[in-house]
Amino acid sequence: MLSSAAFPTVIEASPFERDFNRLITESRSTMEDALARSGAVLFTQTGIDTAGQFDAFVKLVSENIPDFKEESSPRSVVHGNVLTSTDYPNAYPIQFHNEYSYASAWPLRLQFCCLHPPAAGGETPIADTRKVLARMSASTRAAFEQKGVLYVRNYRPNAGVSWQAGFGTQSREVVERICRDAGITYEWRAGGVLRTRQHGAAIVRHPTTGDLVWFNHAFFFNVRAIEPAALREVLLTCPDDDPLSTNTLFGDGTPIKAEIIEELRSLYAEASTRWPWRRGDILVIDNMLTAHGRAAYQGERKIVVVMTDSVARDNVESVDGHENQQPKETSSAIWCRL
Repeated sequence: MLSSAAFPTVIEASPFERDFNRLITESRSTMEDALARSGAVLFTQTGIDTAGQFDAFVKLVSENIPDFKEESSPRSVVHGNVLTSTDYPNAYPIQFHNEYSYASAWPLRLQFCCLHPPAAGGETPIADTRKVLARMSASTRAAFEQKGVLYVRNYRPNAGVSWQAGFGTQSREVVERICRDAGITYEWRAGGVLRTRQHGAAIVRHPTTGDLVWFNHAFFFNVRAIEPAALREVLLTCPDDDPLSTNTLFGDGTPIKAEIIEELRSLYAEASTRWPWRRGDILVIDNMLTAHGRAAYQGERKIVVVMTDSVARDNVESVDGHENQQPKETSSAIWCRL
């Protein structure tokens, strides 16, 4: 049964029907149309309660399941291609973002499944990136169009994601090759810290719908977006261009003002919706049309994810007056004092 709800579109499976092949076959065209129109589809009452069943379900939807690099969130493998959505502490919310939007390649689709709903909270709010862009002030949009975004990251042991986890390797040589290929400047610092700087566009065109979308980590990686406020105040004591973990600047290296970050916070909230998870729910989102986050929660929560259908940045049109100038390669022999 198809709900009239626009965002997300809801497809309700029969509580007596456990044939995933039939469910996908009968709803595939509806799902594809809904993803292009609203950017999100929610399957309910699927009867799925294990990671193995979910893995099988996703394989019916997509055979393109790449291994993405430049990770920014701690995750764990649950089963096959199925990962924890994040291993971030449950007391803190996760801000709106589009998965891997800072990277050289990203998943076009994210499939989430609820294997165990939390006792309270823990929703996965979603926001329409077309609405975020359409409602943005002219001055903020112009600034990002002209300058793009500069991502500054310190991969620091015991703070966020290590460079080993972020790049999926124990080899510095492999990290350096990945950085060179992606146009990322890098420097190795004392204490096992890797510092990177990477430029990206803030606004891109969706490869299939043709829509311009707000697609970046400018808000999510920015120190001023972090909650709770007490942690944010600590992180704000670090230089803008040398954060404890991550920060974003305009592409020309100038700070993104606090009022712009607050504007983005409000825009995401205005363009968003949320609902409580139920066991067996599957949420499929277009990662470019829809941003997502996570509310704080209580009790056990098990939401897993599979990321599919890779999109390469080189194949996507961007709106960027910074001319996509990539930083010059930095020698791996550089060591800096913390």
